[in-house]
Amino acid sequence: MPDTELVSFNDIIAEIKGNTSLLSFFWGDENVYCLELMDDRAALHLISETTALQESLFQYLKLIRTPPESPGPVSEELYREGNKLYELFSSASGIKDSGINSIIIIPDGPLSYLPFGAMVAKKKKWLLESKSIYYSSAIRLLLKSSTSERSKSDIIDYLGFAPDYSVMDGQGYSDIRKDLAPLAYNNQEVETVESMLGGRTFTGSDATEYNFYKYSESARILHLSAHAIVDSENPNYSAVYFIDQSDSAKYEQLFELDGSLHLYELYNYQFNSELAVLSACETGFGRWARGEGVISLGRAFQSSGCPSVTMSLWNISDKSSSTIMERFFEYLNEGRAKDEALAMAKKDFLSDPANKYFNHPYYWSAFIVQGNAQPLTNNKNEIWYIVLGIVVMLGLYMAIRKGKGGKVLRR
Repeated sequence: MPDTELVSFNDIIAEIKGNTSLLSFFWGDENVYCLELMDDRAALHLISETTALQESLFQYLKLIRTPPESPGPVSEELYREGNKLYELFSSASGIKDSGINSIIIIPDGPLSYLPFGAMVAKKKKWLLESKSIYYSSAIRLLLKSSTSERSKSDIIDYLGFAPDYSVMDGQGYSDIRKDLAPLAYNNQEVETVESMLGGRTFTGSDATEYNFYKYSESARILHLSAHAIVDSENPNYSAVYFIDQSDSAKYEQLFELDGSLHLYELYNYQFNSELAVLSACETGFGRWARGEGVISLGRAFQSSGCPSVTMSLWNISDKSSSTIMERFFEYLNEGRAKDEALAMAKKDFLSDPANKYFNHPYYWSAFIVQGNAQPLTNNKNEIWYIVLGIVVMLGLYMAIRKGKGGKVLRR
């Protein structure tokens, strides 16, 4: 459904911090405009004629979405086209102002498929290197995600799934499911994160759709490292793929327990999670609809209660995705904001000498954060603060009692 709830200008400005710029785009038939909001001013920019921007955008998307034929340096053509696109957006202060280090993007039309951090600024520098960026499909959703109360009864801090698709070979699955290649790094990815955050993981043949439904309603952080396939003709049939399926009367009434978590099934579910990380192909990709944005798996998770979703815009590399996701969670665990954590993880990937020939944006720029970018709540820290407060209060109480029975120091 389109987002029609009205929000006040003051509510919007309150969301924007001093070093943040909000860029809300309008893709018109003749021109593309950008409404830019900062804490102290607002401006409307004419970005470009639509045909000129569309030509440049589609050319660059083709370059960054296509994996190189072989590892090697980034081509001059890619740098040139990335900078050409950057210059079209440079009228917006948030893009070029060095004092702005965080950008909120509300895209429109084909801009919904662009990871803005992959644009090329001056001296062949990625925009990512100077800005952290996060996205929302509408201002209303951005405000809702930053103010909604999360459940305090979560019993699983982290819930990770990493199916082993090799166990599906020859077991009577559909052609699509039998063609899903094993992922070499997804098991390592979720187990590494579990070692940092605690919680629970389901790997191999235990990564079933039944276990997802059974435990996800109690999870604070959801992490799926799996295969996903987008249905361009009918987005409702886009799906994340688990393994086999165990029968359960409780969930069969609402969901088709066939191991395929379809987009339309997500709308029948309500999550209590504060973050869903969809480390799978094209989880942020789908058909764009005016008034709704991109109809994607990521959007479905957000509509079903996850205020923040990390998702991918194209078919991703298993190895580089795993590396970036592990670093992303490390920075989240340090208390970083989600957009900052993802930007730092990508920059670490780019600066690692081992990835010298994997600097092409295909390998690192597909993931974006949509929704609430605030740091994760840390329930463990909250408990320690409470305990520390009690200890301090008891100490003060005992000191006061002792002082009443002893000598009073005087000048």
